[in-house]
Parts: sequence; C-alpha cells; structure tokens
Amino acid sequence: EYHRQGQSQHFESVLNEIVSTIEQDHTVEQYYRERGEYKEGIVEIFDALAAYALDRSLKSIGEIERKKEVLDYIQKADAINQRNEYTWLIKGFFELAFGNIDNAEYSLKNVYDRATAKSSVQRSERHSQQTSDKKIFLFGSLLGLATLAFIRKKYSTALEFFSKALHQNAKCGANVRVAIASCTFKLEQYD
Repeated sequence: EYHRQGQSQHFESVLNEIVSTIEQDHTVEQYYRERGEYKEGIVEIFDALAAYALDRSLKSIGEIERKKEVLDYIQKADAINQRNEYTWLIKGFFELAFGNIDNAEYSLKNVYDRATAKSSVQRSERHSQQTSDKKIFLFGSLLGLATLAFIRKKYSTALEFFSKALHQNAKCGANVRVAIASCTFKLEQYD
C-alpha cells in the first residue's frame, strides 16, 4: 500500500524489516513453513524488492550498487522458487535494461511460454487467480518481447507483440500505442 501511495521509503523499509525478522527469528520462519505459505510469501517480497530496486536503478543508470541490489533480490527469490513467473519477468526486464538481449529473451520467452501453456482446470477460485496471474505475466512478457524485437529492428514482430499486448490489456498506458505507431512508421505502413 505504501508503494501505491508514493511512499517508497516506507515500502522498502517494511519489506526489508519482514525479511530481516524472518532471517533472524526462526520461529516465524517455522510457523510459515508449516502453513505452506512461507515460500510463496517470501518470493513475493523478494520480487517486490527486486522490482523496486530495478525501477530505482533505471532512474539512475550507471550505479553498480543498484544493479547488485536487484541481482541479490532476484537470486534470493530464485533460491526459494526457481519457477516463479514474476521473478522471471523481473529478470527479463533487468537483462533488457542492462543490454543483455539474449538473456532477456530467454527469461521473457520462458514467461510467455508458461503464460500461454494450457493448464489443467482446477478448483474455480484457484483457477480464477491463476488465470488472472497468467494474464499479468502474459502482458508483461509480450511487452518485453516486443521491445526486444524492436531493438533488433524486427518491426513486424514487434508490432505483432505490441498489438497482442494492447489486446490483452486495452487499458494499458499510451506508451504501447506509441510503440505500435513507431512500428508502423518503421514498416512504412502509413494507412
């Protein structure tokens, strides 16, 4: 909630306090492990910290400490669950931001493939949450893959991915529409 209110320092402070408490107090860790919520919750915290650190590092490109901070959070999340789509999405955008195009493509393609894979139908409430998560992961991976295609000057592929992203989330920001316009301009499709 702090993050949504623009209180970034409080957001980071609360998440770091939770991580510190769990790392120091094994009773808390044992409680959550027994309830089966530990891994999921901790991965979400590390992912939130990684996304926040990535956002800060993008605003101050060149600071090696910020890059290391993002990597540290990603590695901590990976140590708990290597298959978490959100972690893979953050990895993809991290690699993209720092020019590691092949690594970015690997991570984003992994998320895209998992988001588009057919899954077995489970209980309706859980299935509904998984469907919602898959849409989020699909949208993010489409934007990342579209950006990669644009960087590689594969404008028709970029246009396809940006269009799919817009179709996936029609309420997305204007930047997706501008990206579509940029692709059509590069492809000289002026109609």
